[in-house]
Amino acid sequence: MAFMRKIKDRYYAVMKLADGRQKSIALKTCNEREAKQRLRKIQEVEVMIKSRIASESDLRDLLGIDSESGFQIGQLIPKYIKSCKNRLSTSTEKRYEESLNEVIRLFGKHFDIRHFKPKDYDVLLNGLKNSTRINKKTKKRELRFSSTTINIILRAVKTFFYWASDNGYIENGLPFKIKQIKIENVLPRFLTDSQVSALLKSCESQPIIQAVFRVYLGTGMRLGELPGSKLLDGNYLYIYSDKTKTERYVPIHPELIADYILVKDRSLSQSYSTHRFLHYKKKAGLPENLTFHSLRHTYAVKHWLSCGDIKMTKDALGHTLLKTTEIYTKLPKDYLLSVCNVNRKATAAKRLTVPIAIPRIEYAQLN
Repeated sequence: MAFMRKIKDRYYAVMKLADGRQKSIALKTCNEREAKQRLRKIQEVEVMIKSRIASESDLRDLLGIDSESGFQIGQLIPKYIKSCKNRLSTSTEKRYEESLNEVIRLFGKHFDIRHFKPKDYDVLLNGLKNSTRINKKTKKRELRFSSTTINIILRAVKTFFYWASDNGYIENGLPFKIKQIKIENVLPRFLTDSQVSALLKSCESQPIIQAVFRVYLGTGMRLGELPGSKLLDGNYLYIYSDKTKTERYVPIHPELIADYILVKDRSLSQSYSTHRFLHYKKKAGLPENLTFHSLRHTYAVKHWLSCGDIKMTKDALGHTLLKTTEIYTKLPKDYLLSVCNVNRKATAAKRLTVPIAIPRIEYAQLN
């Protein structure tokens, strides 16, 4: 007779099959009372199957799996994405969907999730590494995914398989071991003071865009953190991160408050802000490898140079691990001081962090 087992706060029914093997079935609840009720239903169907009154298809119906097609990744992936709503940020949800569409591209939408074998990991990894596209500018063929992007896709695949296991579509967790591929340590790309001036000067006729750049340069927020931020008394920002599910408090320079209020009220999309950065980066003649995220790197460099304490910089950036922040210490400090003008007065022990001032460039006044 089927019995119940609890694994990591989730309940499973364990059945003994005719061939002697055990089958674990996710009861899809963390509530013990609900789990016991669902277990009894499975036990009833189990008795009927042994008495040949019912078949395994009845058990699939009980589990919410209509037919064999219910195991096809083309149907399961949309179900998983739907389950992510209200749990992940919109941008993360979209990234997961794009990542898992690569699995469908490589294996086909009719591929049965139960048929994945360890060797299929090589098919997945090689398919991602060798995927190419035509560059619209150069008209040359190039690789679609960097090593970093491949790792993002692999993380999405891993969470999808865990979801499939928790919901009874596959047994025993992952069908193959998913390893992050090695990435060379690339130093953070930041803007020097002269580059910041050039960027802000290039958009002087667009005060809202200039305000966007100034706010991110002066607060170090991730691109998606602005909607979850709030201005507090004492010139501080409360920031909630969808990425790390953490909260932090960051000081904001008084000169940036008007910019922050303007940008927050406009609710500009992430894609719009990114495209505007690319446009004005090109107009300002800045290096091609700079991205919108480079504004956050710029804040991090200035913060570390100002306070001299990498742990304080970690807290200001909202990093989970100190190791992530320590990459900034690998940049030559003499070089940083030569291209970044910072106030290096001794930081009092009581201060948790330091506000970053972004020098104003002559531009049309904000209204």
